[in-house]
Amino acid sequence: MVEIGLDLSLNELNALSNLLSLNGAINGDVLPNTSNAFLRAGRYVHNLWSDYLSGANNLDGIEPLEKPISPINNGLNTEKKGDFDVVVSTNSEKVKKIQNGENPVYYDMKKTHPYGKKSRVSKKGIPYLIIPFRWGTPNGKGTKRRWNNFIPQKEYETNVSSLEISQTNKDKVYFEKNFKGENILRAGYNWAKNGRLKDVDSWNPNASGMVRMQDCTKSTYWTFRIISAASPSGSWLYWKDGKNPIDMLSALERTAKSKVEKIIENGLKADLGIN
Repeated sequence: MVEIGLDLSLNELNALSNLLSLNGAINGDVLPNTSNAFLRAGRYVHNLWSDYLSGANNLDGIEPLEKPISPINNGLNTEKKGDFDVVVSTNSEKVKKIQNGENPVYYDMKKTHPYGKKSRVSKKGIPYLIIPFRWGTPNGKGTKRRWNNFIPQKEYETNVSSLEISQTNKDKVYFEKNFKGENILRAGYNWAKNGRLKDVDSWNPNASGMVRMQDCTKSTYWTFRIISAASPSGSWLYWKDGKNPIDMLSALERTAKSKVEKIIENGLKADLGIN
């Protein structure tokens, strides 16, 4: 499990935390309000962190996230490990990548994809893989949906929506060996006779060969490309930019410090009878 923890014994509170837990002589039974204050402070930091990740607020000294993470997926957990020790942590890989940053990723897909589980082998013995690309249709406003590949409204109306529909055929499923010699179950299709977008009809070279597939109660649009071990050099390079780290933990400390100290100070005063 990957965890990012934030100990609530922040800076000046270290001495207080160490004093309270010294040899167990002073515990939550002796200072119950202080112990509860640590838990309330932990929940405060938990909510502060969760709100930042979801885009609901900002933290001191760092920019908002480009892609917020929903509270359901951030994996934040507040745990009371001792009477005066509360840790907020997460097991989310996404949160870890934000905190630590990401190195750029670069590799040649030609050297990897044709040899995977779903690979195929040509009659000449050359391994290859068929890659499907899904195309998004215009929404009610005629603008882009979430997919990167997008069919403009005009092209959708004039060239694409009229494509005949192809569909999977359960009676045509079959086994075929992959590069490793494993028998892989393949889908069978009933391809429409006039169901492909031709080069002359295509507004975008990448849309050439687009097919319209029946998908349950709706239809979707796909293009298929082949990554082959014999593909030209440099034709299937993958590059993903790296990301600089965002030090959320330091930002949480800056943002939460005074409030956390106040919460714990008020708990301690209540235990000591100080107004």
